[in-house]
Amino acid sequence: MKRILFVFLLALLGLSFCRPVLAFSINVVDGDVCEVLRSTARIGKLNVILDDSVQGNVTVAIKNMSPEDAIRYIALARGLSFVQENGTIIVSNRSAIEAGFGSVHVFPLKYGNSEDILSAVKLQADGIKLWADSSANALLMYGTNSQAEDARRIIDKLDVPSPQVSLEAKIVSVEKNTAKKMGISFDGLNLETRNSDKLHAKAVLDALSRDGRADVLSRPNIMTVQGREAVINIGGEVPIPTNSVTNSTTTNSFTYRQTGIILRYTPYVNDDGYITAKVHTEISTPSYVEEMGAYKFSNRSADTVVRLKDGETMVIGGLIGKEETKSFSKVPFLSEIPILGKLFTYKNNSSTENEIVIFLTAKLV
Repeated sequence: MKRILFVFLLALLGLSFCRPVLAFSINVVDGDVCEVLRSTARIGKLNVILDDSVQGNVTVAIKNMSPEDAIRYIALARGLSFVQENGTIIVSNRSAIEAGFGSVHVFPLKYGNSEDILSAVKLQADGIKLWADSSANALLMYGTNSQAEDARRIIDKLDVPSPQVSLEAKIVSVEKNTAKKMGISFDGLNLETRNSDKLHAKAVLDALSRDGRADVLSRPNIMTVQGREAVINIGGEVPIPTNSVTNSTTTNSFTYRQTGIILRYTPYVNDDGYITAKVHTEISTPSYVEEMGAYKFSNRSADTVVRLKDGETMVIGGLIGKEETKSFSKVPFLSEIPILGKLFTYKNNSSTENEIVIFLTAKLV
C-alpha cells in the first residue's frame, strides 16, 4: 500500500528571527518520485524542472535536511542526477546532465497568462520543452541558446496586450400588447441588424419609457479582453430544497439556481476593426407550484454570432417574460358571516406578458 508521510521541523539559523531556514524530515514508502520531488520543492519554495526520464516510485527516509539536499538524495535514490542554475533545480538522467544539454532560460511575461502562453507555444513549436511558473508569471526552459532564441521569438509574438472591448447594454421591458399596438413585433427571436429598424425600435421604446409604459430594467456596462467571456446577470437566486440519505440519515439542504436575465458575451476583434461576438441571452422565470411544493422554471434563450462595426448597436428581441399576480380582497364584517361571507370576498388572478428588448453596443477601448 502506497503511503507518503511528511514530518516538517522548522529550524532557525543562529539567533535571527528574520531569516528562517527550513529543515524537515521526510519518510516516503513507494511514493511517486515526481510527486515527492514537486512536494519537496513547494515546501522549500524552489523552482524545479523534471524531464521525461523522471518516473517511477521511490522509498526514502530523510531527517533534518534542507529541501535542496532532500531533492538531491531523492534523485539519487532513482539513479537520477541533479543540477541547480540561477535558482532553478533540474532533475534528469545522469547522461543528459553530464552531456550539458543546456542551461536554464527564464522568459518573464508582460501581458499574457503563463498557462495560456505555454499552451499556445506548444501548438507552434515542436521539441521545445517549457514549464509555466504561475507564481512569477513566467515560462522556464532548459535547453541550448539556439533553442532559447527560437522559443523567445514565438513567445514575443504571443505575449502582446489583448484588445479590450467595452460592452454597453440597455435592457427594456415593455408589455407585449402595448408593443404590438406601437408597431414593435418580434416574432420568435429576431436579431435586428438594419439601421432603420433599430432606430425605429429605439425611438418607440424611448417614447414608451417617457410615458411610463416601458421600464428600463438595467443599463450595465462591462469591459473584457478579446476572447474572454463577459457575464451580466440581472435577477436573483431561487433556493431549491434537496434531500440526501446516508446510512438511514436524511439531510436537508438547499441549492440555488440563477434566475432573471442572463447575458454572456465573448468578443473577438478583427484586423479590419470589426468585432465578431458570440452572444448568449437567457430569461429564466420561476413559478411556485403548490401541488408539488416546488418551483418550476420557464426558460427562453438564444445563441448567435454577429459581426458588427466598432460602436454599432445590435438589438435582441422576442424574449418574453410572464408575470402572474394574485390578489384577494374582502368586505369587512360581512365577509366573516358563515357561509354567506364568501359572497363578500373577491379573488383575482392576472397574467401579464412582457417583451424584453436588449440593446448591445460594443466599443473598442
